[in-house]
Amino acid sequence: SAQAFQPSQAPLLVFTSGAMGSGSSKVILSSDVASIFEPGEKCITSAAFDEYATAEEFFDMLLAWFKDVKSPIDGSAPKALQVIDEVPGKEFTTVASWDGDSCRKAAYIYTIHNVPKTGDYVTKRKVVYDKASLTISDINSSGGTDEQKHVMTATGRVLKN
Repeated sequence: SAQAFQPSQAPLLVFTSGAMGSGSSKVILSSDVASIFEPGEKCITSAAFDEYATAEEFFDMLLAWFKDVKSPIDGSAPKALQVIDEVPGKEFTTVASWDGDSCRKAAYIYTIHNVPKTGDYVTKRKVVYDKASLTISDINSSGGTDEQKHVMTATGRVLKN
């Protein structure tokens, strides 16, 4: 039974394969698949992963991944990380601070959204979830300590079959 992710990028960091990741992953993903929930939209689907985790276990691992913020460039931890506005069973927000000078340098090579001209680079991610429907919405923004700009909103849904 295939699982579908609508059109969140988050699961790419958990189960990746081929061109999407390291190639050492155990579950194959397909990108650019027509969404069955939002006509005209695209999504990422995976092969069944029943032998590795239940849908609920994967969902819990995905929530833990959202709280454990790491650099998408090198996997390093931010210099500061807070989990704020947590409503157990419903939502939380992570605020990660990164060295601004390092981010400004890296932005010459990598796409890093809204890097401020001075000061630290801050990413903010609000995660709203519903375990009953196995749905997660990820609203993220970035910028400086005083000004954040919206980067994207993604919704993920884990299907059981």
